[in-house]
Amino acid sequence: MDPILNWSQLNNKQRKDAAEDRDDYIKSHKKLTRILTEGEWVSVHRDINVFDGDNVTSYEKTDGNNYKFTKSSPTQLRAVNSYVLSEDDPTVYTVNWVVQLNPFRNSFILRDPKTPTREAYGHYDRKTDTLMLSINGPAGPIAQPFDEPAWGITTNYYTHVV
Repeated sequence: MDPILNWSQLNNKQRKDAAEDRDDYIKSHKKLTRILTEGEWVSVHRDINVFDGDNVTSYEKTDGNNYKFTKSSPTQLRAVNSYVLSEDDPTVYTVNWVVQLNPFRNSFILRDPKTPTREAYGHYDRKTDTLMLSINGPAGPIAQPFDEPAWGITTNYYTHVV
């Protein structure tokens, strides 16, 4: 038996309920999309934790890190993240992310198509108009005291600049 119902198999009450769910989702999706794509999101705190076996380093930096979200389709966003690793290395690095929204939870997942193992989880806090992002990805040289490349978890907080 196929667990997915066809619209024609639903009775009137089920169709009404499904239409209301769809409308609620679209309304929430549009609202979160508008919030994310208006202006720019600028870092207010970044904490990089790099793991190499039992060795852990932490590096904090706030400036030179931002996100710009844009619509790539009616149901999907993309984001460009620009960041500078340190005052000693003024190189501006960028990552182009594909974004999937969960508007009911004000959260989203970002994926880097060039590095499929790098992903980020984000959450929008309506009360403070702040984004929190946790990124799992390769560590840069400033946070990388080890001989071999390591992976790290970076936690970022961003404020909204319209």
